[in-house]
Amino acid sequence: MKVPTYSLQRDTNGKLRAYTRIKGKKYYLGRYDSSESREMFNRLVSEYFATDGVLHDVDSDTISVAELCAAFNDHAKIYYRLPSGKESKEVSTFATLTKIIVSIYGRLPASAFSPLKLKAVRNNMIKRDWSRKNININISRVRMIFSFGVQNELVDVSVLESLKTVRGLAFGRSAACETEKIKPAPVAYIEAVKNLVSRQVWAMIQLQLHTAARPGEICMMRICDIDMTTS
Repeated sequence: MKVPTYSLQRDTNGKLRAYTRIKGKKYYLGRYDSSESREMFNRLVSEYFATDGVLHDVDSDTISVAELCAAFNDHAKIYYRLPSGKESKEVSTFATLTKIIVSIYGRLPASAFSPLKLKAVRNNMIKRDWSRKNININISRVRMIFSFGVQNELVDVSVLESLKTVRGLAFGRSAACETEKIKPAPVAYIEAVKNLVSRQVWAMIQLQLHTAARPGEICMMRICDIDMTTS
């Protein structure tokens, strides 16, 4: 992130005023080179970096659900990244989720978002034929958005605590659809690829069958990870 600068501006009366720009927005700090203006500048910069570049001049009484979601999505683009530096799938997942929330309660003050409203968002997910497990995961994501709001003093903690009272959908006790259990691939399907892969890949497949390890774990395996001693 670009480091904001402490800048000087002369107003129409010739007075010197200090200001800084953060993400395109100008913040006036007071009389140039005064201790008060320096203190305010340091506070803004500290909060700017503490919130990963998400700085808002609204308080917990006025911020809307749409503004809170927008702030969180800005944060997600920085926080959810792969080791390569690219954005992870969580960024697009939260973008999809916040569109649903905003379509229903975008103009509502975030302070007024209650358990019943969270259930209404959940019912919208049910109507979209999302699976029960996926819905429960996304309801947890909604709480994460409001937790972010609490951490950055955009939402009162009481809002988050009230949302925690909404229990997850239980199996067979809701209108949400259930997903079928993922079953192992038939051995015949596995044998069918033997002549289509290299001997190294085939050995990895056999090792996975014998150890029940995940593909990623097999790929990361090193010689030093293998006990070659005989009993």
